[in-house]
Amino acid sequence: MSDQLNGTAVQAVIALTREASKVQEITKGGYNFTDRALVRVNVDPQLPWALHFYTLGAFAAYLVAERLESDVDTPFVHVVSPTEVQAVSPLMGADRHLRRVTAEARCAPAMHNFCFNEEFSLEQLAIALQTGFVPGGDVDELRQFCAGVRATSETGVADDGISQTVNARSGIAAVLTTKVRNPWVLAPYRTFAEVEQPASPFVLRFSGSDGDGLPQAALYTTVDGQWQVEAVRNVTAKLRELLGPEWQVLG
Repeated sequence: MSDQLNGTAVQAVIALTREASKVQEITKGGYNFTDRALVRVNVDPQLPWALHFYTLGAFAAYLVAERLESDVDTPFVHVVSPTEVQAVSPLMGADRHLRRVTAEARCAPAMHNFCFNEEFSLEQLAIALQTGFVPGGDVDELRQFCAGVRATSETGVADDGISQTVNARSGIAAVLTTKVRNPWVLAPYRTFAEVEQPASPFVLRFSGSDGDGLPQAALYTTVDGQWQVEAVRNVTAKLRELLGPEWQVLG
């Protein structure tokens, strides 16, 4: 018997190979199946990284420039939170399941070393009131009030669970027992600097004295989230002003 295949046999082997390479589709119970696992080859290309900005002005200027230089659809501008906005493309990709974030802006926190709902020294609170809040109104009065507070071993801080009284300096030597009023309506810098900072009520509380004989103080936020709604509205209005009416700004 010859060990060599003739031309007809070779063509038969090639035909069988091609037939075996085809994906077989089988229907069972109304569902379609294949005889092997399938791997998609025409995948969507990798999307580029979004550009990051710290101001609304730079964010809007980039979007306008990119829109003028390309034929892509105008992206939506999504005000995610008081501190973050994103430019989001319409659904794209072969399956219309992808969104591209072309740019985003985030504002840096104004007070890095001060946290609400935590106790700090009066000096730290005074620095925060001068650097992290919009001047005027209650913040000026609160700063003056805290500047005159001190603790003594005789009186200290009186607290009935709702209101407090502390010792406050009056003049050069006199010390008066002063009631702490609450709440204080303050406007911290907690959204983009280009928009008006929303105000909200805060509760001032004092606790035991520190090593310098001064009481610790804390500013507690309230559960009212109206300031966040107001901040988002302010950011949305500013972006509409910067971008113009043809842009969709969602906030």
